[in-house]
Amino acid sequence: MDKAMKSMDLAKITQLMEQFERNFEDLDVQTATMEGSMQGSVSSSMPESQVDTLMQRVADEHGLEMEQQLGAAPNAAVSVAQPTKEQEEDLSERLKKLREMS
Repeated sequence: MDKAMKSMDLAKITQLMEQFERNFEDLDVQTATMEGSMQGSVSSSMPESQVDTLMQRVADEHGLEMEQQLGAAPNAAVSVAQPTKEQEEDLSERLKKLREMS
């Protein structure tokens, strides 16, 4: 990447950035697949009722009130932020200006 930036060859920089983007997208797919597999294997190996029972037993031992706290906890899912249309247009405009400079 340093070589492409030093030469300021726009074609090389563009090609390198496209390759980086493809690699990043591939990594996202692999990560999502692994997370899905891990979640599936963990949930299938330990029934949810047993997990709930164990968590309640530990909470009882320590004098905690879990049901109220768990009910209020958000169920967050991992997501990959997608660029907005405005961000895409901004990047396209910047690339156009860079091409005009060369």
